[in-house]
Amino acid sequence: MEKAACTPAKTPRRYPNGTPLPEIVEKDDGSSSEHLTVASYNLLAEIYVRPYDKRTMGVQPFAAFDWISQEDTKEVLDMSNRGPRLIRSLRSCHADVICLQELQLERDLRQSHSDGENSARFILPKWIRPIVEEDAYVLCLPSQAKLSVMAARNGRVLGNDVPVTCAILYNSNRLEAISDKGLRNSNSKQHVDTTSCVSVFLRGLGKMDTVGPLTITSIHLDATDEKKRVGQLSRCLRRARSFATIAQPNLQPLNTIIAGDFNDEFKAGSCVAAFLANGIEFDGLFIQGDKETDHQNASQIIRERFGSSSIQLEDRKELHAEAFKTVRDFCVSLNRIETKETRSAYDEESAIGQQIIGQWRLDHILYTSATLCPVGYWATLEDDHDSCMLGLPNRLFGSDHMPIAAVFRILPQTALGDEERANLMTRLKRLTERQRDILEQTQKHLDEKLRAVEALLHSASNEKEKEKEKEKKREKPHKDVVDFMRKRRSIIKNLKARQKEERNLLVNGLDDLHRLSIEEQYGYSAMQWVERGP
Repeated sequence: MEKAACTPAKTPRRYPNGTPLPEIVEKDDGSSSEHLTVASYNLLAEIYVRPYDKRTMGVQPFAAFDWISQEDTKEVLDMSNRGPRLIRSLRSCHADVICLQELQLERDLRQSHSDGENSARFILPKWIRPIVEEDAYVLCLPSQAKLSVMAARNGRVLGNDVPVTCAILYNSNRLEAISDKGLRNSNSKQHVDTTSCVSVFLRGLGKMDTVGPLTITSIHLDATDEKKRVGQLSRCLRRARSFATIAQPNLQPLNTIIAGDFNDEFKAGSCVAAFLANGIEFDGLFIQGDKETDHQNASQIIRERFGSSSIQLEDRKELHAEAFKTVRDFCVSLNRIETKETRSAYDEESAIGQQIIGQWRLDHILYTSATLCPVGYWATLEDDHDSCMLGLPNRLFGSDHMPIAAVFRILPQTALGDEERANLMTRLKRLTERQRDILEQTQKHLDEKLRAVEALLHSASNEKEKEKEKEKKREKPHKDVVDFMRKRRSIIKNLKARQKEERNLLVNGLDDLHRLSIEEQYGYSAMQWVERGP
């Protein structure tokens, strides 16, 4: 099997935020492979700046921007000043793909009044239009119906009926969209763009023909509910797999990038960390990219962050297991670009009377390590002392989140050789046959012992008692028989559990290609093979 390698630069280089991405490509001395450049911007929608929230009857703390003085308000917060900063940054990064969050649209004033309010059409605001009108970027948005729903919600809550959405821009000189009409017409909610999740299925053009098929998703995960965040990421992977089947009838490792505002820091105990290939399982929970912890203090940190009750921890373990099973089911190994903190604002959990600017690592780029090798990325707040002290937005950055970006080298497609595939199937067959034989022999042995117990009970009774037995209605089995049946069930249950764990260890030791081969062979995922047993 041809192995994809990310050499010689195993650790991506960090560059100043805003570095034009083609410059990073030029500095990559790893190989002559084609590159893909991706950026992600949370734009801070205008209606989310100090809005009057009808639910709370006031401005919510996270939207108040209290650290920005009255004198600086217009310069820092007004879109007439923020917009130019944002568009300059967007256009100067020269990314192949730009993922956007909190893009506020506006109503198309050219729409005929006779069309009625229910058919309102939403378009890009003026400040960002140059990137699609002059720079060859194609815009991907949710349907107008989804945008109308979001606009109605904002009208009810914030008194401003315009939509705020995720979006994707891709360079039409280097990439083109692959039609996914069949999926979008399938009436499945899994394949429909929403205002918090937009995907596009792409392939390269010209010398970029080594790129793709590739699914890019711009995502804005739920801010308060981790269960919803896990569900949103699961749908992203399900959708990427569905897209991939359009262009690749034969199962291949997923080729996908998920970028945006995750509203999660991927610290110890985070459920979204279970989606990552380099996550470490500890006591049923996952640790990833968390320098402050190790195996000795992980359990304590997890309890401090997420609650100490057994119910809370069990719920969290179940959510972790759901995320972990998803990536195994879809045979996808996701890694995270090691970006640092991207949001700088007042820490609402600071002591009463203190106003401390804190930083949070909320924006991320996830990618499939089997198909993409990161060679460079933008630094974030770790290199910007001023923004850490002043907060975001400020006179330099036009949003409350710093943008993130990465450059990926395209890895060659890999395939499992015939011999290696045959060896895998032989290994599975032998394990299945051995487990089946052991299970059958155990059941046969227990059945023989049950008959011996019943025979012993019958021999202990006299003929007269046997005649009475026949005349009576059926009664409960003898206590000795009941006890043995209970013991028998326990023995079989424990045996099946041990056999399942043996299958699970085998599958967890395989890479994505081997697990995909199992799915091709049996018609269901490798994890389902683990569950089904002999």
